[in-house]
Amino acid sequence: MNKLILIAFVFITVPVTAFGQLYPENIFGLDIPMTRWNKTADRDFFSSSFVEKLFYPVDIASIRFESGDSLSEVFLIVEQAGAKIRWLRARESGGFRTIEGLGYFGRSGHEASEFISPSAIAIASGSEFYNPAIDHIYVADRVNHRLVKMNYDYNPGSPSSDQLVWESSVFIDTNCFFFDLEYVDYGTGNLNDNRLFAVDDIGNRLCVFGHSGDLINIFDLREVVADTVIRIYMGITSRVLPNGSVMLYIGDFGNTNVCAFQYSNNGTLSFVNEINLGDMHTTSACIVLYDERFGLWAIEGRGPHIYKLALDLSQVLMEISGENFNQSLLNNLFRICILPDRMVLFEEMTDNSGLLSLAFNPPSGKREIEEPAAVPYVFRLSQNYPNPFNSNTIINYEVPTAGYVTIKIYNILGQEVKTLVDSYQNAGPHSVIWNGANQAGKEIASGVYFTKLSSGENTEIKKMLLLK
Repeated sequence: MNKLILIAFVFITVPVTAFGQLYPENIFGLDIPMTRWNKTADRDFFSSSFVEKLFYPVDIASIRFESGDSLSEVFLIVEQAGAKIRWLRARESGGFRTIEGLGYFGRSGHEASEFISPSAIAIASGSEFYNPAIDHIYVADRVNHRLVKMNYDYNPGSPSSDQLVWESSVFIDTNCFFFDLEYVDYGTGNLNDNRLFAVDDIGNRLCVFGHSGDLINIFDLREVVADTVIRIYMGITSRVLPNGSVMLYIGDFGNTNVCAFQYSNNGTLSFVNEINLGDMHTTSACIVLYDERFGLWAIEGRGPHIYKLALDLSQVLMEISGENFNQSLLNNLFRICILPDRMVLFEEMTDNSGLLSLAFNPPSGKREIEEPAAVPYVFRLSQNYPNPFNSNTIINYEVPTAGYVTIKIYNILGQEVKTLVDSYQNAGPHSVIWNGANQAGKEIASGVYFTKLSSGENTEIKKMLLLK
């Protein structure tokens, strides 16, 4: 479930590589006349055959099928409170999408082959198009402590005949509550090499499954980290390394940390590094997302605050705070997912909670939406936060144009203590964390220090207080 957190760019209109910018759109590019789809709004669009309201959506995935000269895409939406997996089949032809079919799996949740509280979904596939003969759909059935394997029965000429099929499930134990799933395609061409990772946030465990759903290993993440800190591991994302191992980034809700673990080719798991985000804002779910086009991102949902992180977790490269968002569009952020050509943002449960759909490029034709005006960048060094501080502090800054940027720390005598940034950077907002250490990595004494931001002919200085 490679999920991306660049949703903040929708509101501040920062360019995004080859895709241009992100734009609010009608749901999944369809002619559903709303940007938020929730239990109040969906009745306004759907026919009487689909009168049940969407009740607390928490995750989404999509699968694609080739149909002659057109493309059929099925959106699978996890509805936690309604204990259902809803599907919406769309047909794309000539750049426009139309709804082909609607349906759902799940009823009371009391039968063995039904959900009580599904929490996440992942597609186990090694190619662009879903093949029911060899691919699978996995759902975390949270309250039933199990991983469910499903399949999608696709009928090209009869969308109303489509159905989700329950195949099997793997029960772990009564202390297991899966929160998030991540399917990793190693790119070897052999599906048996691929792995499905499931995070158990109550038991703080990582379960590893094969492509076909066989349980391979269970790791107690607290033992892997080897400390006594109370941790609640939740969101997970991954990056395949050149040596064939996998770097797993896992969000620690208990401390608002992002932790990196390396899963090796021989099936061992080792702790690599972590970065703390919780000193800065109200602790909330720390959801992490990686995409090879955009990098590694993390979310602290109640701000909301979004961070771009260095892949080695050495620093925060950029922070986008709730002040940059159009708050009327957002309830508290819960999860953000990436689909092949769009993103979906999920909100925490309220009467109006739901999901928002965003496109990578300017919508056109039926989906045309007024493009938001770009906001010019300025040269600015913000006050560090927290201040005073005794461990880590974050320094936010902004540069109006691309160029060479330096950030240095000086003591009250004007002596240079630490260089935090010394590189070419793009225009826009950036962030860096200082841990109160000097250039040699040693802790320094309490006192007054100064941050100096320089770029081109521009310079700005802020005073900070370190208390040990």
